[in-house]
Amino acid sequence: LPTYAPGRRDMSVRHDRQLNLTLGSYDKRFSGMFLVRGTTAVAGQPDVPVSRLTLLIDKLTKLPVRKKMSSADGTYRFDCVRYGPWAVVAFDHTGEYNAVIADNIYGEPM
Repeated sequence: LPTYAPGRRDMSVRHDRQLNLTLGSYDKRFSGMFLVRGTTAVAGQPDVPVSRLTLLIDKLTKLPVRKKMSSADGTYRFDCVRYGPWAVVAFDHTGEYNAVIADNIYGEPM
């Protein structure tokens, strides 16, 4: 993902367009009979569920495979993927928090 530094031109629009091309169709290499699911929340007492952009990354190839916004209750679900291993990255579009990574995730049978 792009890095940001003072004085550098923001490349996020071009980068996102390239990412959409990658994620536009499902790659059979990553398809299977499993699902990856979880929740996005802001830590607190109690945790507050939030909707965030989630990105599913194949750990073996380091390629982004799918992306979606988690629902209003914070849940996300990637269907029809292979067993894994996966990494899931949740991005905070408000800019208040850094991205959070869940690593070494394995799919559940569908």
